[in-house]
This record gives sequence, C-alpha cells and structure tokens, in this order.
Amino acid sequence: MSKLDTKERIILAASNLFWTYGIRNVKMDDIANELSISKKTIYQFFKDKNEIVTISVKSLLEKERMFIEEKIEQSVDAMDELFISIEYFKKFFRTLNPSLLTDLENHYPEAWEVYLYYKESCFKYSLISSMKRGIREGIFRDDFDIEIMARMRMQQVQFAFDSKVFPLQDFDFFEIQIQFIEHFVLGISTIKGFERIQAYRESQKKKT
Repeated sequence: MSKLDTKERIILAASNLFWTYGIRNVKMDDIANELSISKKTIYQFFKDKNEIVTISVKSLLEKERMFIEEKIEQSVDAMDELFISIEYFKKFFRTLNPSLLTDLENHYPEAWEVYLYYKESCFKYSLISSMKRGIREGIFRDDFDIEIMARMRMQQVQFAFDSKVFPLQDFDFFEIQIQFIEHFVLGISTIKGFERIQAYRESQKKKT
C-alpha cells in the first residue's frame, strides 16, 4: 500500500470518528486502533492531531461544496434546489455529533478558520445565489435584504450547536436544524413558494 493510500485512510478514519464521537473525545490511539496501525505510523504523516483535524475539516467541507454545486446544476428551480439540499442535510445532521463545531471553535483554531472560510466564501455565496434565483422565479419574496437573510441563516446553523441554549439532554440536534430550515424558508417564500413547501410536506408525510 502506498504512502498516499495510508495518509488518505488515516484522514478518512479520523473524520468518521470525529463525526461520530466529537473531536475532543477521539484520541490518536483511537485512530490507530481503528486502522490497526501504530501511532508511530500516524506521526510519519502528520505532526499532531491538530493537523489531522484541520485536513479532515477541509476535506469534509470541500465535499459539501462539490455536492451543493452538483445539485444546483441538477435542480429545475430554486425550490427544487432547496428540497434536494434539505434531504441531503437530513442525512448530514442525523449522523453528526453536536459537539463537533463547538470543539472546533474552542480548541482547534486552524480548523475553525477553515470552517469560517468555507462558511463565508462558499456556503453563504451559494445561499445568496439560491435566493436571487428564487426571487427571479417568483418563489421567494423580493422585499427582503438578501445579505441580512444569508447571514442570519449561516448563524442559525451555528447557533444550533450551542449547548447552553439547546442542552443535548433536552433537544434533538437534528430537529433543531430542520426547524430552523423550515422557519427560514417559510419566512422568505411567496404564496407560490408556500404552496410548493406544503406539497413537499405532504409528500414527506406519505413517505413516513
């Protein structure tokens, strides 16, 4: 097995562990055990856990960016684009450990900067493009400030990770995110958009 393969396997295994258990709860020993290799092997490729976290976060966010771009190209209109994104993020948040973002912000500044970069330059930009498209298509209202709404939506995602506001023992992290998404979309939709949302909800009820 090549060195490149080993490095990629380490990142993949570490990412899965971080995703499931949170970053602080995963030790270098855990990553080594997951791959049945020694910690010494890991240190041949990475200087420390901080580097692994940073690369893992960048890899994850880049995959998200590529997914979003691909789905936007496939969507027939802004609302279809939104429904595709909702289905994706349902799977995304179902398996995400709620402590992950808090761990990044408080203990891994380099990885946190990577997250902020993608949040501002990729995800907010994509959201703004979607809102402009929805306005042109008559699905979203044209009487709100797009920049303000985009910033609010970005903060909603981050806000759901705040355990002081939403203690994990009292709230379902997945449900918080879905409630936020629905609240946001309903707030900017026209009657046409609202009808599309209602039809989507009905289709989801039938599935369950």
